Amino acid sequence: MSGREPWLAGPELAAIWQRYAGETFALSRATHALTVIMALLARRGVAAPEVWVPAYYCENGLGPLRQGGARLRFFPVRDDMAPDWAMVEQMADSGAPHLFVLPHFFGVENEAGPAQAFCRRAGSLLLEDAAHVLRPVGEVGRFGDFVAYSPRKYFEVPDAGILVVRGEDLASEVRSAAARLDPGGAHNTLRWRALALRDRLVPRRPHTGPLPPVHLDDEPRQLPLDPRVWMSAFSRNRIARQGRTGAGAIADREAATVAAIEAGLRHRAGLAPLPRHPEATPYMLGFRAVSPALAAESLAGLRQAGAIVATWPGLPPEVWAEPGAYGEALAIRRSVLRFTPRYAHRRRPLDFLNA
Repeated sequence: MSGREPWLAGPELAAIWQRYAGETFALSRATHALTVIMALLARRGVAAPEVWVPAYYCENGLGPLRQGGARLRFFPVRDDMAPDWAMVEQMADSGAPHLFVLPHFFGVENEAGPAQAFCRRAGSLLLEDAAHVLRPVGEVGRFGDFVAYSPRKYFEVPDAGILVVRGEDLASEVRSAAARLDPGGAHNTLRWRALALRDRLVPRRPHTGPLPPVHLDDEPRQLPLDPRVWMSAFSRNRIARQGRTGAGAIADREAATVAAIEAGLRHRAGLAPLPRHPEATPYMLGFRAVSPALAAESLAGLRQAGAIVATWPGLPPEVWAEPGAYGEALAIRRSVLRFTPRYAHRRRPLDFLNA
């Protein structure tokens, strides 16, 4: 393994995220997993791959597919965010996808085993999107040909995504595709490091008081994709120094915050946490209301009390345009509220739970 190849994560990072034989690739963003997979498919001679994505998915994560000319098809989901397998099989009657995307949003274990079985029958590649999960846990990361994680959401680094590729044959293909990718420019982490140093020397006071209102149908802000494909040397080295021990410490810290939020909101009638894996360390913590009306009421009340809570995700326009076909995805979108435990320290410690 050559240190000159910026796409190779190295053994320290692989030890955190890789569960099977293959290769771990170091990305600047987890979304660039799709950039790499598109390059792989192009290397195989597939100019406009067909990619199947769940209707409940973040439009912000589809940039590499749209920019690369992929043909997107959205499959319906059930009430629990899992694929509607009967509809998936019906879609397959008109042809199989080149890539099937299965997310583990909010730390909820999605049905990756059935997804792998479908992809093997169909001759498709499977991407497990684990960007809401710190590291492999339970069924997460066991089945995909590809698994994407987003360590920048957890480690104090300016950039970092991980792509784990299953098996040496596929990993060899991906290495060849990676070598032909435009890296998208060089990283300059000096400004991020200066701001981080300032915050350590002069800690910011936690914000207090109400937050501006957010309405249930407000779309989260769409962010431009960082064109730099590979992880910066600064982020790679910092994560490598922390290693599995550091990841464990982060998991413990986040678990305490997650448990406090879940315990504090138990008294709110009609609002319940999504059934995440107990060790998932979700970047976003999801709570589902029994109705959109209660979701809107809870959203307003919690933000008035100072909670960093919002809606998520910004759904693809194709999904909004067909409510008859994607009713469950829209129902989930209009009933789930998301908290971000990592940012809880920006308020006085969980004061909103007593409001």
